[in-house]
Amino acid sequence: MEDNKITLTIHTCEKFSDIWEITVGLLNKNWADRNMRTLLITDEKTERRFDNIEIISTGSGLDMPARTKKAIVNIDTEYIFLTLDDYLITKRIDTKRINHLIRIMDENHIDYLSFKNHHKTKGIVDKEEKIFQLDLNSGEDYILNLYPGIWRTSFMKKTLEIEKNIWEYEVSLTTLAQKEKAVCCTSKGNQFEIMDGIRKGKILHKPYRYLKKHNLYKGNRPVIPYRSEIKLFIMDKAKIILPREATAIIKMGLRKMGVKFFS
Repeated sequence: MEDNKITLTIHTCEKFSDIWEITVGLLNKNWADRNMRTLLITDEKTERRFDNIEIISTGSGLDMPARTKKAIVNIDTEYIFLTLDDYLITKRIDTKRINHLIRIMDENHIDYLSFKNHHKTKGIVDKEEKIFQLDLNSGEDYILNLYPGIWRTSFMKKTLEIEKNIWEYEVSLTTLAQKEKAVCCTSKGNQFEIMDGIRKGKILHKPYRYLKKHNLYKGNRPVIPYRSEIKLFIMDKAKIILPREATAIIKMGLRKMGVKFFS
């Protein structure tokens, strides 16, 4: 890996320990040559061990931001590659391309590079890798998110200074990036493709079919009902397609119906 500049962190907790074997197995299979320190960050102590993985147990009852704040003390690389336990890697990752991304981040002083971000951009940073700078002043919600991405470690530390729960934390990221004048980008080059595995604590149908086909999961986590999955799909697509004004009108109506939006 690029001069040992980056640490891979997989964020999880004991409630998701039933999928650790899958997450780690797919990672070691599809990114076997990553040659970077890899941390599985969880809450409860565990006796489980995995090849090429360090487990950091930060303490019972801690939310994801608090776990991250404790774990980051053990990280001395310039960058942190962030992903979550239910983002399944089903396609090969090209280490050379990841190295190239780190060089691009160095050259352009990028603080945050997302692999799954559909927000408005204001210019292209690298044509070859399809990297665009995010428009932090577009007025959109969650311009910075916790989908897989590469973070400058010093910037991530800034985001963790004030204690927040996971919902408050993700909402606060865009405002803090504006305040810090952070350079935040999104990549549309598919360097790190994932299959989103779990929503609302239940397995989505596409990963369920994949896991059954490859005989990877023998747990008892329920599969999400089709109706709920279709609803989530429509909501996700609507956030991408609908203009901001239409989204605001819809939210106004939903708030009158008692729906709460953290943003």
